[in-house]
Amino acid sequence: MDATTSASNVSASLGGTIDFDLNFPLTEAGHPYQLLASRSGVGPTRIVGVEIPLTRDAFLLTMLQSPPPFFTGLTGTLDGLSMATAGLNLPAGAASSLADSTVHFSAVTLNPLGRPMVASWPVALNIMP
Repeated sequence: MDATTSASNVSASLGGTIDFDLNFPLTEAGHPYQLLASRSGVGPTRIVGVEIPLTRDAFLLTMLQSPPPFFTGLTGTLDGLSMATAGLNLPAGAASSLADSTVHFSAVTLNPLGRPMVASWPVALNIMP
């Protein structure tokens, strides 16, 4: 259960594009997934019996309910190899309130009821000025 990024830093003032490569065990092939994030660290947070390696904060709740429009592929279905790609297309200045912070991301697979089943390891993205 692996999530990696194409870069570990992005500039809040310049913006940039980050790809998230998601790789789950083959048993998760064909399952829906969702990419989540927290500004407060790696938790964990327990959701319906599954430990998500993110701290419960306002950013995590936003990602669950109404994610920022800068993301692509936040939700989807894992392919036959249990892989997917999500993206962050951050416009210049859009993350100024996040400058000098770290955002942690984790992806989860979902059961038919939309509840988490398996969580990836967390991956950090440093938001530079």
